[in-house]
Amino acid sequence: MCVCDFEKISAALNKTADIKIKSRVKTFFDVAGFPHYENVLSYILAFFFDTNEEHNLKDLWIKSLFECYNMRANTHIQCGEFEEIEREHSTDDSKRLDIVISLDNTIIAIENKIYATPYNPFDSYHQEIIKGCKDNKRVVEILLTLNEEDDQKTAFNTVFYNITYKSLIDQVKKNIGNYIEGANEKWLLFMKELLNNIENLGEKQSMNKEWQVFLKENKNNISCFFENYSKDIQSKIRFVKDLEHAIKDRLNDSELVTGTYNTQNSESFKGYFSLYVDIHKDNHIIVIEPYVSRQNPTSLVVELWVRNNRKYNWSQEFGQLKKDFPDAELVNDGGWGQCLRLETLDFEKDILLETILEKLVAIVQTIKN
Repeated sequence: MCVCDFEKISAALNKTADIKIKSRVKTFFDVAGFPHYENVLSYILAFFFDTNEEHNLKDLWIKSLFECYNMRANTHIQCGEFEEIEREHSTDDSKRLDIVISLDNTIIAIENKIYATPYNPFDSYHQEIIKGCKDNKRVVEILLTLNEEDDQKTAFNTVFYNITYKSLIDQVKKNIGNYIEGANEKWLLFMKELLNNIENLGEKQSMNKEWQVFLKENKNNISCFFENYSKDIQSKIRFVKDLEHAIKDRLNDSELVTGTYNTQNSESFKGYFSLYVDIHKDNHIIVIEPYVSRQNPTSLVVELWVRNNRKYNWSQEFGQLKKDFPDAELVNDGGWGQCLRLETLDFEKDILLETILEKLVAIVQTIKN
């Protein structure tokens, strides 16, 4: 077994309390199975850029896009009146530009990239936009990306300026207060899901740097900790297995007793490993369950619950067992409903298998009687 400096490990673990890793919020896009599809996101963006759509958010998204562009390109272009929007605009050489927005004073060309490196034919895109540009409209060319990229220069002395999704959604959030009144509530909710999804995509690409530094600085102690933790868990599993064999022998009824240890094959038992003793009484199956939780493997917990009645009245058993288990209490334990927790035994106090065995046999006899 790896020899650990427990003071260093303890000090390192105490540091983790100050490091916050943001949990990922599941969105509609995750459930639907297309959280990172560029094509899907482009269609949704086009919907919100369209000021005539039923979201009733008017020019929120276009105005926010212009503000991001002006900051990036160091310009002062004003957002004009919306005319039309096009998806998958084809060029003469069969290339496709993701989004083209026509305003009364500007043509906006947007190439949308999530994870792929910008490799697109920006020269071709520019030629196509200029060819269709009428009335001396200004041309704004944008490379919209998840992570910050270099601006993409064309052969015509123009630039597809890079705007990140983060900067765009930050600007949308900043401006949305002026657009809430009259907005369609359904599409506001959908937009919130879109923003959460985009933020999730960004988080996939950037790890918490403080946490990475912590792992690097403490890698030896962490490795030692997990080696000892794994061996400790295996010893607890052996303890519960030995307890299973012992109570089967004592009760002389192997069918009453089952154990759950193989946590890799079942999501239900990933967090703990248990021993079940089934007692049939008055059309109910009362289960005695000693278990060890992986989240807190320092103790063995003994609980009673009923397989076929989550609202079982424990008053009779509670009164009978309270004398031997003074700390017994009723608890609501997840999907099993109301349980009777009899005892929590700490392994640091050298729990003897024989002692637990006698307790379990006494519980069986009490319930049967």
